[in-house]
Amino acid sequence: MHTALSIVHRSSGESRMIHHFKYFDWTETGVPDVGPFLEFLLTVNKQDQYYFRQALMPNQLPAGPIVVHGDMGVGRTAAFCVADMCLYQIVHTATVSVPLMVLKARQQRRFSISTLNHYMFIHSFVVFFLVAIKSNQEIFFEFRSHLGIIDAHLLSLDCGPTIVQNYHGSSKRRRRVPSIKKNKPDPSASFVHGNNITKKFMVFKESSEQGLYLLAWALLDLIWKTGSRVIVRFDKGRSMKHSWLNSSSSLEYNIGKYTLWKKTLIDKYYTQINLKVRNNKEKSSRKIMHYQYHDVPDHQAPFHSTQFICFWKMVNQKHEGCILEGAKGKKKALSPIVMYSAKCFERLVSICAIDICLEQLTEEQPVSVTKTFMHIKSQLSVQLISSDEEEFVKKTAPQLTLIYS
Repeated sequence: MHTALSIVHRSSGESRMIHHFKYFDWTETGVPDVGPFLEFLLTVNKQDQYYFRQALMPNQLPAGPIVVHGDMGVGRTAAFCVADMCLYQIVHTATVSVPLMVLKARQQRRFSISTLNHYMFIHSFVVFFLVAIKSNQEIFFEFRSHLGIIDAHLLSLDCGPTIVQNYHGSSKRRRRVPSIKKNKPDPSASFVHGNNITKKFMVFKESSEQGLYLLAWALLDLIWKTGSRVIVRFDKGRSMKHSWLNSSSSLEYNIGKYTLWKKTLIDKYYTQINLKVRNNKEKSSRKIMHYQYHDVPDHQAPFHSTQFICFWKMVNQKHEGCILEGAKGKKKALSPIVMYSAKCFERLVSICAIDICLEQLTEEQPVSVTKTFMHIKSQLSVQLISSDEEEFVKKTAPQLTLIYS
């Protein structure tokens, strides 16, 4: 049942429209059918989406949260919230961990999802949604559109595990779950020396086993600690899952203790995102440049070498400017170029090799692609590089010679 309420504040005369949804097919002891529940959840989110869009317009009140309430404790309300969180995970990361989502709910409200039938209901709901989006793409994209708007709110949730207290069975005997140290996901970052610059690059490999909102938080922590001002990504298409990289998404995002403001400039071959990142804990801000190079299909080496070399020269010029700016400050920051790829870590190795060869030619030093690869492999503990990546570097080296001869 959907009821639209017009509420007027008598003192100020301000009025608001509030939408109240009531779901009947959920008994006190059982669980509803997952199909009708999915339709209900999408209906609620569609209405919520409208108000989030309104809030983005000038002189509008900020959009508030969805209020979920029930008359039988936290069980059903928590199941509603966890189901919504699971859909977010599926859409943005193509993976979902029901136990992690339940833990996340319990961190914010204890005793959430405390019965087996609620836990099994969420699992069945996730399976049903996966089947539904294969046969009905409209459901998938409608929900994805909404998630793009509320992304900042979900990304800001703290996901560190804490001690959880729960009631065991009908005896009400309290059971303590062992505590887990609060650790952010390991972003698998490694440093690579340039031709004359120590730790010029920080290469980062994403893990598909962890949510991208967690990885974004960990990546931002590394960027902040090292003083990095330039980020480069070499994926395109479906690999570009960070919603704040989408030019049509919101201009402000909260990721953990960080707030990001962005301005997007799209070129034919790359996208430039000017980021202002504020560390809310330290109460300080920095400007960071994020480049996304387009002509790199997933699992393939880049092509159009001259075009890529021009792009990389631009990246280097920006990095050099940041180093000079940082040298004027009181503290000398490491400030490496951050490079990351969701699908092909080897590509980052190739880019490092190209940069070293470029610097060697600029300084009229002898160039050896084989020695350069060996130098990088020893720093990353990489044994093998695909033949496609090595071929790309070998084909690009003559282009460098022509440009700088």
